[in-house]
Amino acid sequence: MELLQSIRLYSPDILALNETWLRSGEDSNAYNIPGYWFKHMPRASCRRGGGVGFYIRKGLKFRVIQQPQTELEQMWLEVTLKGMHLAVGTAYRPEHQFVNKSIEELSETLSALSAYSFQCLLTDFNINLLEKDSKNSKDFLEFLNQQNYTQIVQEPTRVTETTSTLLDLIITDTPTRCRHVK
Repeated sequence: MELLQSIRLYSPDILALNETWLRSGEDSNAYNIPGYWFKHMPRASCRRGGGVGFYIRKGLKFRVIQQPQTELEQMWLEVTLKGMHLAVGTAYRPEHQFVNKSIEELSETLSALSAYSFQCLLTDFNINLLEKDSKNSKDFLEFLNQQNYTQIVQEPTRVTETTSTLLDLIITDTPTRCRHVK
């Protein structure tokens, strides 16, 4: 129900989801949110977790961009706004997958999307970017820097009584177009 409350509060045009846990053919298990289309890429059938998707406001012009299947679970939309073609993606890296393999797959995807006037990826890479000295954080941030992408979220995205982590990321090639990040 938190999802429905957030949609009512913020009225997003696009809502990206990671770890839907939906398998192929389980579309009917997703919430039916009035005024939104639901599109998803199911998780691998034998794995726990995974699956990515979007809720897209009806009336927004979009299409799913077909991508080769990778271990990095990702889905991309082409959204047309005011004559501009934007690429909006969501991605989930399962914890068991090597970070460098996921970075390589993401690099290939971003290269294939370079013709779009704006690219934005909403992702859970399962790397805590608050751990600045970890090899995974360093490798990931170095990759973003080399590709001229910016990670927008600076505050912890998961806080418990004992920990704070920054796992949920917004990555873009045009940070000036990302405002009101919450």
